[in-house]
Amino acid sequence: GFSCLALIQRRVVVATPAHLSQPPYGTPRSITRPFCMSAKQEKPSLAGQKIRTRKRDEKHKFEPEVFRSVIVDGLVKAGGDLGEAAKFLEANSSLDYRRYADSLFDILIAGGLLAPGGALLPLPEGVVVSPVCVFAAPVDDDDLLNEYASLLRQLLRRFAYLQIQLEDSITKIIRSIASFDEDERVKLAKFCGCMAAGGAISPKPLLGLQTQEALAKSGLAANFVARFLEAWVARTQSSTIISMLRKSGVEAKFMGFFAERDRSLGAVKEAFKSEALAPFIAWQASQHVAAAKGKVRQHILELIALGESPDEVAAQLADMVQESSLSETDVMSFLFQTVMDALEWQGKKADQIADGGLRHVKANVPLFKAHASTIQAQLQLMLKMQSFCFENQAFVKLFSKFVLLLYKADVLGEDAVILWYEKKHSSKGSTLFLEQMKPIYDWLQSAEEESSDEDEED
Repeated sequence: GFSCLALIQRRVVVATPAHLSQPPYGTPRSITRPFCMSAKQEKPSLAGQKIRTRKRDEKHKFEPEVFRSVIVDGLVKAGGDLGEAAKFLEANSSLDYRRYADSLFDILIAGGLLAPGGALLPLPEGVVVSPVCVFAAPVDDDDLLNEYASLLRQLLRRFAYLQIQLEDSITKIIRSIASFDEDERVKLAKFCGCMAAGGAISPKPLLGLQTQEALAKSGLAANFVARFLEAWVARTQSSTIISMLRKSGVEAKFMGFFAERDRSLGAVKEAFKSEALAPFIAWQASQHVAAAKGKVRQHILELIALGESPDEVAAQLADMVQESSLSETDVMSFLFQTVMDALEWQGKKADQIADGGLRHVKANVPLFKAHASTIQAQLQLMLKMQSFCFENQAFVKLFSKFVLLLYKADVLGEDAVILWYEKKHSSKGSTLFLEQMKPIYDWLQSAEEESSDEDEED
């Protein structure tokens, strides 16, 4: 037999196929195949090898104080020239602005690093407060504050990644306004308003003022918002600002800038005395009216559902209207819809709807009569009836009957009815409703002419 060694060394000749026998495949190959497993080889060892760490994995010590010293030194050399300061900041991108973004914003706004709470950290010997910062500007120099905002916007264009961290840093600084003096608070508010006007920040950082109740109680929050909006509205239309306040969620929480006991329209007027802020007072007035309408409407529905008499509902409605400072026109903008919504009309036949609708309106005449002393309120009531009948086709033929009912009940006057017919009607179903109202209009006109003739005879 063969020995083991012979088996290992045995050579097997593999013939080359015929179609590969021509050059360069003409030479047959012999392949040695061992019949037993070879011994396990050891893996290469890294002993004695020096492993180099990738640059991105290197750990760098966090040293904001060193960063401050370098930045402040460069800004001092700029000599108060914002153009030179911008060149210095743009040329030193190696200072790792991404990592020290908070420190950079602290320096450009307060002149140094801010401790938690807003106080300026003590400066080591040889280091000064940056002369190029928002707090170093005169409080009444709005143009210079706007230039500081332009400087920061220029940096954001050069280093786009700073945009992500900017609002968080601004929010942190705004939250600490109690640590600043009055002039610093005003300068910060104006600067932020300029930044918002340039699109660098949204109004959302203002919500940082609501994290501390003391800021609202002391009036600091409301005053800061007023100065912020003054600077913003000087460069942007008020309608655009209100839209931004809505999108950022500030509109829904606006009264949170005021102490809980003072969350009223009067408090807003007191804080926003500047003439430039008049559009925001009107905006808040509309918000106040909308909120009051919602509360009154809900209360009326609850009273009617409980079966309270129309006189009792009217008495409570009068109290709520006085408390909410709603005008008669405000009340009429929702009263008819609210009264009709108190009953379920779906699934009823046309004759049931006609009889039930007229009976229901007649029963609630005291509610309408108590708030229809002016022609403006009466016109508002007619417009809301027109809108209701147009949107609810089951009532479309009842519009003129509602008008006649309320006219006979002394809720609507002939002047209001004639004015509605001639000029003030809505475009919703106007052709149909004017046709319905023509007999009533002609009757009122003839009655008015007869009255005029009698007066002339006298």
